[in-house]
Amino acid sequence: MLISQEVYTRSGALFDQTIYPANSGKKLIPLKQNKTTAIYGGYSGSKAAYMSIIRLRDKKGGTYRIVGIPVRAVNKLNQAKKKSNEKYLAELKAVIEPQIAKTKKDRKTGQRVLVPQEFDVIIPEVMYRQLIVDGDQKFTLGSSTYQYNARQLVLDSESLVTLSKNFIESNSVTSEIKNNRLIKVYDDILDKVNKYFSLYDKNKFRQRLNEGREKFIRLPIDSKFKNNKKIAVGKREILQNILIGLHDNAGMGNLKVLGINTPFGMIQTSNGITLSPNACLIYQSPTGLFERKVYLNTISSLK
Repeated sequence: MLISQEVYTRSGALFDQTIYPANSGKKLIPLKQNKTTAIYGGYSGSKAAYMSIIRLRDKKGGTYRIVGIPVRAVNKLNQAKKKSNEKYLAELKAVIEPQIAKTKKDRKTGQRVLVPQEFDVIIPEVMYRQLIVDGDQKFTLGSSTYQYNARQLVLDSESLVTLSKNFIESNSVTSEIKNNRLIKVYDDILDKVNKYFSLYDKNKFRQRLNEGREKFIRLPIDSKFKNNKKIAVGKREILQNILIGLHDNAGMGNLKVLGINTPFGMIQTSNGITLSPNACLIYQSPTGLFERKVYLNTISSLK
């Protein structure tokens, strides 16, 4: 089945709406230029209009990383682009540099200071939901820190029948058969996840799905309620939540009953998504019939 996602940029709100106090322990953005965060507090983060891919000049020989370009910086960037490519690149680097700077303790003062990192801009504008393949991982970008699975889960025909409403509600099928068939669906999903979904090693999702099998087996077929309050989660509900978290979109499932406390499918890298030099960006037509592949290791840095 051909599936393509619409790519887009964002505009509108410049910051997250919550204002945090100075002692919140968060890295804050000033409310105004003349209001220091140490006294007045500030916003916890800015909204990104789109993203850029950069290459860090580190000891590893060049790490590719995705960074967000704030909405508040777009106007200046557009103005600089009209003047010259040099001014645009300088302005873009000025936006990116604070995001990737490392924090280091000054031996003389004891204070923590920001140490800039050298980097090159590889792709200046990358849109939300851009499709990327990196090794055996296939995903779209939800932000500079969030990845959305883009690999389709294909179950065998017996599993599809088991998940159907007609099978579960059939009076000719015993509860024991239904229960065993639901366990077989779980095993079918596990088999596919273990073979093809390495992206779910983030947050140890894949490991914990395997570890949660025995807990799944002990669950009832359907969720149980008492006085309109859920008192037990059933196998069918858990399978639906697994499928939501594995789906080719941003959906997340609740699998706390299996010992997975993080919303299943929330693929987040707090310091920014990193890519290998062999990562490939796939630009698709709206129909998904045509596509163009661009490998990072074939792109020269912006100059």
